[in-house]
Amino acid sequence: MFGESQLVSKLKARQDAAHVVKNLHGQRVNSRLIASDYMEENADLVDILDLLTRHKSTVADFLLRNYQWFFREYNSRLLESPNYITRRHAVKLLGEILSDHSNSSVMVHYVSSLDNMWVLMNLLRDSNKTIQLDAFQVFKLFIDNQNKSPEIVSILVKNRSKLLQFFGDFELGKSRYIR
Repeated sequence: MFGESQLVSKLKARQDAAHVVKNLHGQRVNSRLIASDYMEENADLVDILDLLTRHKSTVADFLLRNYQWFFREYNSRLLESPNYITRRHAVKLLGEILSDHSNSSVMVHYVSSLDNMWVLMNLLRDSNKTIQLDAFQVFKLFIDNQNKSPEIVSILVKNRSKLLQFFGDFELGKSRYIR
């Protein structure tokens, strides 16, 4: 029974990936076929994403035990990827992971890192509004952190006017704005 549900889960994830690729097939960005580039670069990503979203208690334990390695790789390979689809899915997944109650310890650790905050601040400047919005959902966690390090406070204070200006014009959805 357990093996069967895992198989069904993997098949569903692969069907979802196939659906995405089908929808993107033939679409070009900078004269490149984005679907084929994505699949070539991220063949096992679908399986990883499935595990990260479906097996929460196991993932929380794994992330705590492998925090440094995992998020160093996650940030550099996924969030800072030159591939739009990779960045988009990675930042959305990061928001889901950090917002999940079972990962509260991981979230506190993540938002205590200045390096992580820089990665998110750079994603806020992405040319794609969807990535900006998903990055904002994660960036809010840094702001809400009651135990910010002095380094994070310093960067936020130093960039206060830029952040206020940016968020003053920041669009949420089609009609709501942050003021």
